[in-house]
Amino acid sequence: MTNWDILKKVTILFLGWRIVLVIITFYGVNIFPTLDPEAKIYIKPTAAGYWENWSNWDSLHLLAVAQYGYVENRTPFFPLYPILIRALNFAGLDLFWSGFLIAQIATVAALFFLYKLVSLDFGEETAKRTTMLLLIFPTSFYLGALYSESLFLAFTLSSFYFARKKSWLLASLLAGFSAVTRLIG
Repeated sequence: MTNWDILKKVTILFLGWRIVLVIITFYGVNIFPTLDPEAKIYIKPTAAGYWENWSNWDSLHLLAVAQYGYVENRTPFFPLYPILIRALNFAGLDLFWSGFLIAQIATVAALFFLYKLVSLDFGEETAKRTTMLLLIFPTSFYLGALYSESLFLAFTLSSFYFARKKSWLLASLLAGFSAVTRLIG
């Protein structure tokens, strides 16, 4: 199977997964309203607020690093994801959408290299099932949020793939990018 065919296959899987996540999140925020802790009232969700659900907890810190850099008394995060967010921001894209776009592209790249890596040893059918299983895993939604997990996974899997192909320089470079994405890199 050609790289183009694999990319089409994993992109279709990704889009299906993304649509399911959109539906689940939409119903989730409409069924379970948010409690404003200061005013002690429930906040009715809005369309704009929907997207905020993909950017919370560590995402806020990553976006702050992208916007302001490293400042005193802020939890340090590894720099590659904020650097990429900032680069797209310089190109004119909002910080949130920059991070969101990077996470989505990195997820497709991770699926692509997972498919290629698994198919080296186990064939096409197992590679297809493996990519589907990754997407239906309960915590896979983190790959679609503004977290560095998808970028880390993309660099790690591509590094393993190129190491298996004995492209050591490229594998080392990708492993280096993985190392500046997350602590466990």
